[in-house]
Amino acid sequence: MNRNSSDAGDSRKGSVSVLLMVLLSSMILVFILLYDSASFRTIRNGVKWNGDHAGNAVLTYYLPELKERYDLYGIWKEPSVLEWRMNYFVENNSPFWNGEKGSTLLGAKCQEIHVKPENYLCMDPTLINQQIQAVMEQGFLVDLIQKTEWISQWKEILTWAGSGIQLQEEQNTVQVQRSGSSAEQKENRLLEEKKQELNREVTRRETQGEAAMNDIVLENGKKLTDPILIRALPSRQRTASKNGTSWEILKQNADRLGEVIRTSFMTDLYALQYFGNYTNQQDGWFLCQVEYILQGELSDEENLNQTKRELFFLRTGLNLISISRSVEVKQFIGAMAAAAAPIPYPVAFGLLASAFAAAEAGEDVKILMNGGEVLALKNSGDWVSLSGELTAEDQGTEKEIDTDLELSYENHLHLLLVLKPQETKILRMMDLIQLDLQNKLGERFTLEDLCVGFEWELRCLLKNSRGKERTWDCEGISRYGS
Repeated sequence: MNRNSSDAGDSRKGSVSVLLMVLLSSMILVFILLYDSASFRTIRNGVKWNGDHAGNAVLTYYLPELKERYDLYGIWKEPSVLEWRMNYFVENNSPFWNGEKGSTLLGAKCQEIHVKPENYLCMDPTLINQQIQAVMEQGFLVDLIQKTEWISQWKEILTWAGSGIQLQEEQNTVQVQRSGSSAEQKENRLLEEKKQELNREVTRRETQGEAAMNDIVLENGKKLTDPILIRALPSRQRTASKNGTSWEILKQNADRLGEVIRTSFMTDLYALQYFGNYTNQQDGWFLCQVEYILQGELSDEENLNQTKRELFFLRTGLNLISISRSVEVKQFIGAMAAAAAPIPYPVAFGLLASAFAAAEAGEDVKILMNGGEVLALKNSGDWVSLSGELTAEDQGTEKEIDTDLELSYENHLHLLLVLKPQETKILRMMDLIQLDLQNKLGERFTLEDLCVGFEWELRCLLKNSRGKERTWDCEGISRYGS
């Protein structure tokens, strides 16, 4: 009886021992699996971290001439050089890389590295503009654009400029229509004489404005004639998308000025800060760089002449607004229009107002390009072209327009930039950068040779302390501004 009980007890102990061994083995196996999973996860995280930092280290080899002059970044896009540098930083900056230093429990070895810069070339205007936005957001203009006074001031200036352009276009259309209907009237000697007299006065005023503007000339202007350099320009390599101008965005919704400031205004302010113009020339291929951004012609002279015409048109529009708001100037022109009867008064007034505005615009352009400033909107006593014609009584004693806002040549260039498509401006800035770097590097160079980042892929052999190995691939993107 006792022997049977003892045998049964031994049997139960043996079963328990076997069960415990099975459970222990299972636990050990689970521990090993967990350890392998955790150890390889640790190595993978370390390798990915190392790859990201190695890519960032490669970015430190940027082109210094580009950074010093334009605060932009770019590296040579040679894949073999990028891969060599990537491999160097990967193998020399990881605690897991077990080459000659293998002393850690966990290890990794790089088998292959591939670098692809094709999607991040400096020839892409979108990528260049992203850098421009970053430069301006970090610069001294951040405080400026955050000031409510500055924003409201520019909103007012843009409203005036747009209204002036619209008024000028509408007035020209109305004049053509009314002149046509007037021509259908019965001709008589008095009407013909008045027409000739009015035309002479209009021509005299317009010629006065043209003469004042044409006093401004450019000496030693440059011209690009090399067909190879011309074909290589980014603006010739890529057609700008037909995106809207800043002014068109604002016309759709005037409350979007903040959005325009963050995008197009930043680009315009960058152009004014980093590129020279007629009154503030800087080192570069062209003397009139902002004028090139506006016009895109291949000579300083052509760019300056076209910019003068646009300034003339802009100032004519602003002066028309001044006429519409100035009681004294309106009365002075109105008296001349009334004297032109039987020519219809609206036609005569419109022709004379445009001629007076143009005459003053020529004087404005001359003052601006000589380094002076001009009032955005003028009172009767501020008109240079009417000096000596308006008497003290005509001018009155109080201001008709309540503003003393004076604008420089650069301020007017800013207004003209606002009227240009965004991508067109960026591509032309890229033209100037490319030409400038060609001069400095002394070789045939294009922005196609540089990239702002690259995609990378690493194939690694991972090894844990148990000697178990696995192959693992990881990838990432290293770029400026990321």
